[in-house]
Amino acid sequence: MYTYNVPANSKYNIFEKYDTLFITLRGVFFALILFCASFLSPYIGCNYQFILKTRPSVRYLLLFLVIYFSVNLVNPNMKNVEHPIYAIMRSLFVFMVFILMNKVPIMTIITIMVFFALLVLASRYHAYYKQDDLNRNENQQMNLDILEIVQWVLVISIFVLLLISVFNKDKKYASITLDKCHT
Repeated sequence: MYTYNVPANSKYNIFEKYDTLFITLRGVFFALILFCASFLSPYIGCNYQFILKTRPSVRYLLLFLVIYFSVNLVNPNMKNVEHPIYAIMRSLFVFMVFILMNKVPIMTIITIMVFFALLVLASRYHAYYKQDDLNRNENQQMNLDILEIVQWVLVISIFVLLLISVFNKDKKYASITLDKCHT
């Protein structure tokens, strides 16, 4: 039996080991976009507004639920069913990152949002170039490698910016509570 000289898929499976990290960070971006659209909150019922205003635990629970469902919505691998505890742990990680972002200055938030958008864009391009029906050649393999490096640089940059901002000496942004902003 004759076999064609087809490259092994082992090189393409390296990225899948870290796929959950990139999916999780896309969930952070989705949650940030969702909460940036919270200008619609005056249109929910008065009882909901009262509960959210008077009970901080309900705000945290609602935030966690939005993060849980948004992290699971951005998973492009819907054919793979994962253990539910992994989704909960990933959501807790996103929740902590989201809470830490309350301590970040405005310009850092804007920079992190741009990095999140670039991460989503790079992961979409990576998923496109990784398709089996595309003719793989040297150029497309190089594109896959470059996109993996770009994604790692963006992830590391996001975490470095968060850590620098959290441990900054300026405590002007030190609140991690979900209180209303005082302007």
